[in-house]
Amino acid sequence: MPDDIDWSAVMHLDEGFVHFHIIAINTHDPKLDANKLHAGKVAAAMLRDELDTPTAILSLPKPAFEKRPNKPKQPRPSKNRETQKKNKIKREAQLAAWEVTCKEVAARNADLMTQWEAENGEHLQVARKTRGPIPEKEAYSAALKQLQDRYYEKVGKPCGLLRDGPRKQRLSTQQHAAQKAAAKDIKNSIKEVKSSLVRAEDNAGQALDVKERYLQKEAELDAGIAALDELVTQIASGDAEVTEDDITMKDMPTFIERLFGPKPSNTKIGNLFRKLVNLIGRVSESEQRGPDQSPKP
Repeated sequence: MPDDIDWSAVMHLDEGFVHFHIIAINTHDPKLDANKLHAGKVAAAMLRDELDTPTAILSLPKPAFEKRPNKPKQPRPSKNRETQKKNKIKREAQLAAWEVTCKEVAARNADLMTQWEAENGEHLQVARKTRGPIPEKEAYSAALKQLQDRYYEKVGKPCGLLRDGPRKQRLSTQQHAAQKAAAKDIKNSIKEVKSSLVRAEDNAGQALDVKERYLQKEAELDAGIAALDELVTQIASGDAEVTEDDITMKDMPTFIERLFGPKPSNTKIGNLFRKLVNLIGRVSESEQRGPDQSPKP
């Protein structure tokens, strides 16, 4: 879903077919316009905004309809019964005449509306023929077809479904059954390809792990050789001294620090170089004491 769409999905396992209900709402839109979630309507709206001349055909202006006359006003109330009787007869006559006039006005307005609808329908029909194809409609249809194509590629094909039904393609029952069988074969082929890709990725991952371990050991070996070479060089020049308890040298390499630090390296290469450094230290001490000061066995 896009970033500005909030949605939720519910999976139903309690019916004959497992299915999902997905509910989406564009909460960032102040009007919560659902048309903005419709791929076809969005494409048509975007194209409509880009067009210099609108392609919508305007209807003919509606005729000015005749207004109904105002309803007759009530006569002034009177306490005289004779006057009341006369006012009632007069009122009924006025209302009857008013209703007749309203019906005549409504009939004339209906005739005007019927005439306008006929003229407007003819006008729209001629305008549509001269206008030609509608860009917004084509964008609408193309966007929905792309949506259906994406759904078929991502969902339909892996599930063994067909892109179109038999009625649209005018297929017989046997032809449709053959297409369904082919779709099922495609589904199985996709599964096999995915399984092969998973196995290939696993093998590639194992090969990368082996290669990475090899490169790490190679780098550790190179660092050990360089550090040992530097130690021997400094011992020969008198800049370094190795004893049973300590190593003193200029710019001690990180490799040697790791060998004799608080957390010494326990790899095979680290143990080998630790033995070599200790051996160099014993040889160096023996040379410094001379033959008469060599330790007793």
